[in-house]
Amino acid sequence: MSLPKKRELRDCLDEIKQASQDISDFTKDMTYDQFSKNRMSMLATLKAVEVIGQACWELREHHKDFLAEDPDLTNLVNQARGMRNKTAHNYNATDYRMVFGVKDAAPELIAKLENRYQLYKLKTMAENTLPLGSFGKSLKNVLRNNKLDKSDSGPKQG
Repeated sequence: MSLPKKRELRDCLDEIKQASQDISDFTKDMTYDQFSKNRMSMLATLKAVEVIGQACWELREHHKDFLAEDPDLTNLVNQARGMRNKTAHNYNATDYRMVFGVKDAAPELIAKLENRYQLYKLKTMAENTLPLGSFGKSLKNVLRNNKLDKSDSGPKQG
């Protein structure tokens, strides 16, 4: 058995985003009680959770450099993958309350993935195009560390 073909990073992120939007659509204006009585919404949401988890597996396996510098995001991705495993393999039966809860957790995952993607694109661009003068090295360090030093407000005015 061979591993699935590596997909582009943006494709994985778009799939997670679409599945999250699907969950929002499937559960729109529903309480858990309403959700638990609507088998079609339950199964559709369950499938979307599995799609998110599988795409998160692909991020973890094929795009390690994307996740490497953000332990919080890595943790969220691992949680999504774990939820997928629990639902797909039906460990101890499916917990639909947990599945329903994804509608509240998905926006945080999407926001963190998109923010990380923007930094990742900048970093990749900097690594491939910036000259290695002192400014280029400084910018690369900032992007590599994923943060700006708030105490350094730039050149000193004299």
